Formats: sequence, structure tokens, C-alpha cells
Amino acid sequence: MLRDDAEIERLRAMTPAERIRLAMQLSDAEIRSGRAEIAREHPEWDERRVAMEWAKIHYGESVYELIDRMILAEYGESGSRVAPPSQTDSVASKVQE
Repeated sequence: MLRDDAEIERLRAMTPAERIRLAMQLSDAEIRSGRAEIAREHPEWDERRVAMEWAKIHYGESVYELIDRMILAEYGESGSRVAPPSQTDSVASKVQE
């Protein structure tokens, strides 16, 4: 939240690139904070599981399932890459599955 007129003026004085950089930094901080909270609630989960749960909460079940299928297709249950991805594979083709 903006606290005062001086802060508003500082934001207005920023270049578009500076505003984008600030927005990305704030977004990154929020993502890290959310993942840290999930990790505290589930200390038994690894980093990948925490990230997937965060995605499920913020992007919804359908996106979560799509990402999970893509990871399993590429890495398998073991987490090791099954085969190098084909150059003809694309996110769009995976979305259509």
C-alpha cells in the first residue's frame, strides 16, 4: 500500500523499466513468502512439492495438473529426465492433451 504523497511521487518519477523491475521484485518476494508458508506447514515436502502446491493454490487445479503431467512426461516418477525433449514439442501441444 502507498503510505504517503512522497512515496507516490517517487513511483511517478520512476522510468517504466524501474516500475517493471519493482513489480517483479515484489512479485518474487510474494511467491517466496507463500512458498515458505507452505513449507512451514508441510516440513516433510521437498521443494518441488511445495512449488507445485503453490501453483495449485494460485493458478488452479487445471494448471497444476497440466504442469504435473508435463513434468512426469519429461522426468518420470524418479525425477530423472526420461528422454530429451523433442524440438517439435511445445507447451501449446501439451495444453491440447
